[in-house]
Amino acid sequence: MFDARDKAHDGKVSGLTRTMKKWAESNNVPVRSFHMETMVYNYFEEKARRGEPVPDTYQEMTREFVQTLPNRVNNRTKEPVYEETVDDGMSRSDRRKAAKQAKKAREKLDEAKRLKEEGKTKQAKEELQDVHGDDFNSD
Repeated sequence: MFDARDKAHDGKVSGLTRTMKKWAESNNVPVRSFHMETMVYNYFEEKARRGEPVPDTYQEMTREFVQTLPNRVNNRTKEPVYEETVDDGMSRSDRRKAAKQAKKAREKLDEAKRLKEEGKTKQAKEELQDVHGDDFNSD
């Protein structure tokens, strides 16, 4: 299912999954790898079900996904095949921490977008590096 959804979205599912796993790892976000993968998959599935377009750029797609992340980590996440929850071992404090970190990332991504729109690309890139890590390349 993951591969079919990824192919239908021109590799964006796997791209966003890699981005979010790297963000979680770089920022010590207490979300397991498969949990993040499932939340990304569910984001694309929800978009398809509602007939909503997925943003064209990874920056906008990441920003949009991160906006939904606090809600996603505070609710149960079920994998799409057997409807089994993938986040049973996640404590309330880990959920709060992950949601807080997602809100912080969202603020930085919003700030990067604003700076880019103002033509301040260097500052925008710095905000994006704060979220994605020092090896982030916006080119």
